Amino acid sequence: MPAQHSIGTMPQRRALPRGWQAYALFLPLPLWWALGLSHFIWPVIAAGLLLSLLLRAESLRLPRGFGIWLLFLAWMVASATQIDTVGRFAGFLLRLSIYVAATIVFLYLYNRREMVPARTIVYALAGYWLVVVGGGYLGIFFPNVSFTTPAAHLIPGSIANNQVVQDMITAKFANVQTFLGYPLGRPQTFFTYTNGWGSGFAFLTPFAFGAIAQTTSRTWRRIFQIALVASLFPLIVSLNRGAWLSLGVAIAYVLIRLAWQQDVRALGRVVIGVAICATVIVVSPLQGLIGQRLAHGQSNSARRALYAETFHRVAKSPLLGYGAPRPAESRSYLDSVGTQGQLLYLMFSHGIPGVILFLAWFGVVFVRTARIRAGPGFWAHVAILIALVEAPFYTLSLQLVVIMVAAALALRELDSEPEVAASRARSRLSFADHGLAAPRP
Repeated sequence: MPAQHSIGTMPQRRALPRGWQAYALFLPLPLWWALGLSHFIWPVIAAGLLLSLLLRAESLRLPRGFGIWLLFLAWMVASATQIDTVGRFAGFLLRLSIYVAATIVFLYLYNRREMVPARTIVYALAGYWLVVVGGGYLGIFFPNVSFTTPAAHLIPGSIANNQVVQDMITAKFANVQTFLGYPLGRPQTFFTYTNGWGSGFAFLTPFAFGAIAQTTSRTWRRIFQIALVASLFPLIVSLNRGAWLSLGVAIAYVLIRLAWQQDVRALGRVVIGVAICATVIVVSPLQGLIGQRLAHGQSNSARRALYAETFHRVAKSPLLGYGAPRPAESRSYLDSVGTQGQLLYLMFSHGIPGVILFLAWFGVVFVRTARIRAGPGFWAHVAILIALVEAPFYTLSLQLVVIMVAAALALRELDSEPEVAASRARSRLSFADHGLAAPRP
C-alpha cells in the first residue's frame, strides 16, 4: 500500500536559496539587453526593492556620508531647470531614473546583510563577469551580428528615430572599426557601446578574483582562473585604453596593499597570475595589437577640441550646468558636448558642484573602506578604485548600478566590523547620557 502522510509529515516545498536576490539582479541582464530593455528595466526592479524597504522602514540604516550622495541627486534635479527642449528633458528623466534606481539598489543591499550575504553578491557579480567575457567572444567571432530588439516595436517612431534611442534598442555584438587600417570588431555584446563593454569588464574583474578567493569548489576556482587568462583576448581586441589603464592601476594597488600587509601567500598568487597573463600577451598577437592601438590615436585631437569646448561652455553656467548634453558647436567631433566621460558629463550637465559631490561621495567610500584588508569588502573596494579611474574616460550610466552595489557591499562589510559596532554603541550611549537623559527634579 502507498505510504500515508499526515499533514505534519507532508514534504515541504524547497525554498529559494539564500541570497537569490543578487542572482536575480544581475544574471538576467543579457536577457534585458536582448529585449532592448537594458536602459528601462532598472527603475522597474528598483520599484520592487523600494517596496521591500518601505515595509521595514523602521529598520532602515544609512551609512555615514550618504548625505553627500543625496545632495548630489538634489543638485542633479535642480540642474533640470536649465534644459531647453522636451527631448533633452526626456533624456534627463531616463538618466535620473537610473541614478535613483542605483540609490535604491544600494540601500536595499546595504540593509539586507542577513538576507543577501556578501559571498552571494560576489558570486552574482563574478557570474555576470563570466557572461560579459562570453559576450566579448561573441563580438570577436560574430562582429557583424545585430538585430532590432522587441522594445523597438513599443517605442513611438518620433522617439525611436533619435540616434541615441536607436543605439539603445538595437542589439549589436560588436562595433566594427577600421582606424587600424583593417576592419576589427570591438566587442560590445550586452552593452550599448564598446566603451561600455570595456568599462563593465574592468569594473567586474575584481569580483572574479573575489570568487576565486572565497569559493571552496576546485572546479569553479579553475573555471575562473582559466576565464581570467582567456578574457585577455576580448579585452585587448576591444581596444579600450581606459579599461587597460584602470585594470593596470588596480593591479598595482592590490600588489602594494598585499605587500604592505605582508600577506606573502596572496601576494605570490597575484604575482604568478600577472606573470602568466603578461606571458600570454607577449607570446601572442595581442602584443602587436596593443602597440597598434597606442600608435593610432587619431581621435585624441578631436577629443581635446571637445574637452576645450566643454570647459568653455561650463564657464558660462558653472553652477547648474545645462541639465543635459547638447550638440557640439565645433564640427571637429561627432559626439555631443558632455558625453565624453563621466566627469565631463557631470560638469556640463550638472555644473561644477555636481561633479564635486559625485567625486566626494565615491571618494569618501573609497577612503573609508581602505581599512578592509581581505574578503568581499576588499574586492568591492578595489572595484570602487577602478570606477574612479574610469570616470574621466567613460560615461558610467548603467554601470552606476553595479558601482553602487560595490559601495553597498564594501560599506556594510566595514560597518559590521565588531570594533565599529562597539564604537557606534559607545557614541549612542554617550549621546544619551549627555543629550537625552531626563533632567533630575
